[in-house]
Amino acid sequence: MKQLVPLTIAVAALCFAPHAFSQKLLTTIPIGGQPGLLAVNPTTNMIYVPNTTLNTVTVIDGSTNRVVTNIPVGQGPNAVAVNPVTNLAYVSIAAPPSVTVIDGSSNAVTAIIPATSPGFIAANPATNTIYFQNGSGAAISVLDGSSNQILDTFSTSTCCLVQGIAVNSVTNRIYVSENGFAEQVVVIDGGTNTFSTFPVQGVCDLRGVAVDSVLNRIYVADDICGELYVISGVTNKTVATVPGYYGPLTLSPNSRLIADFNFNLLGFINDRTYAVTGGSASFPINLIAQNIAANNNNRYYVTFRNANGIAVVSGPRAGEK
Repeated sequence: MKQLVPLTIAVAALCFAPHAFSQKLLTTIPIGGQPGLLAVNPTTNMIYVPNTTLNTVTVIDGSTNRVVTNIPVGQGPNAVAVNPVTNLAYVSIAAPPSVTVIDGSSNAVTAIIPATSPGFIAANPATNTIYFQNGSGAAISVLDGSSNQILDTFSTSTCCLVQGIAVNSVTNRIYVSENGFAEQVVVIDGGTNTFSTFPVQGVCDLRGVAVDSVLNRIYVADDICGELYVISGVTNKTVATVPGYYGPLTLSPNSRLIADFNFNLLGFINDRTYAVTGGSASFPINLIAQNIAANNNNRYYVTFRNANGIAVVSGPRAGEK
């Protein structure tokens, strides 16, 4: 088992290559335990971080990078999704298995929805619907954000495990990345909850998924063979492959940059040309990135599997190449 390395210690070894670019480590925010899969509310600029060790959700103000509060939840909170329209955060909880709803205005828990085994989670603000992994395999549950009722639960495959969920709120399509005996993406129609599946050719080990609603593009990462695949939301076909990227990944809403990891390098890729933009931010090799989220101010929040804090990185300035 790898020894946990506090992020505050590892930061001393951070360097950025090349240093002439604007991306840099702004700060690290300790949360006192192992972070899970965080999420950002782009409207309020609040960051929600599940603390799997202390059984809390840490709320961070993105304007000051200060911890606002720690909200007690059930045991093993592991992932968060945010609906910026309703200002609600949804947290997957291991025990008792449930989805906890947090009001972003009061930081109070307003509902606890029983579930089977919740994991990855994503919200569609256009329909006020939440989609979450709800089982050890490939079961997906659909939660109505207005009533807090689970509308449907269905299995998307018998071959694979869910590795990520992302939503295109414009087309009302939900994308689930899966791996196992097949490497595939499941497309769920948010209007009917029917789904179809397409394989991603050439993938060794499919992991995270992100969606570009403006361009109707889906991005998935291969954490073994090191490829970033760009998929058309119209044809469900791969339209570009960017070598050397392993995930996790996210899309910055304003700067239109894809942020993805190449081992210990956080790189930035243009969402139209797929060219590397502004160099890469380098982290110590012993840190294993597990999650990235971005706000509207070109700030990237990174969690690691073996560190107890959040790294805050500024992205490249517009026009850097």
